[in-house]
Amino acid sequence: NKESGQKSGAYIFRPINNTLLPVTLTQAPPTRLAGKLVQEVRQDFGSWISQRIRLTEGERHAEITYTVGAVPIADAVGKEIVSRFTTSIDNKGVFYTDSNGREMQRRQRDYRATWPLKQTEPIAGNYYPVNTAIMLRDASVSSVSCA
Repeated sequence: NKESGQKSGAYIFRPINNTLLPVTLTQAPPTRLAGKLVQEVRQDFGSWISQRIRLTEGERHAEITYTVGAVPIADAVGKEIVSRFTTSIDNKGVFYTDSNGREMQRRQRDYRATWPLKQTEPIAGNYYPVNTAIMLRDASVSSVSCA
């Protein structure tokens, strides 16, 4: 960011600016597959990135997988690839991620429990590594969504 000048790297997510850019402006329409036990949507975002969302009968979670192929570098611009989801779940900015594949960590948007946060990076400051799962709880009903 402008305050620190530190660039993105293996453990630092630091985009050039706070504007998210789409991977591609043209994408193939999603493909929906439905069977007796599984429903699946497949999406291709250009030739090098795809995503699959699967719902299985009787499960309380969605399975989301993605594939990133050879990232284009001809434009000499670094790329941070993220998935963004929008939901009507009223989670009050609180969610849980697996930080190491073993336990869920409570996260809260624009908040740090051990110090007063001065948010200077609204995008990078609210991204967390997700190895296996992310979970949202709806504050108004007793339901949980886990992907």
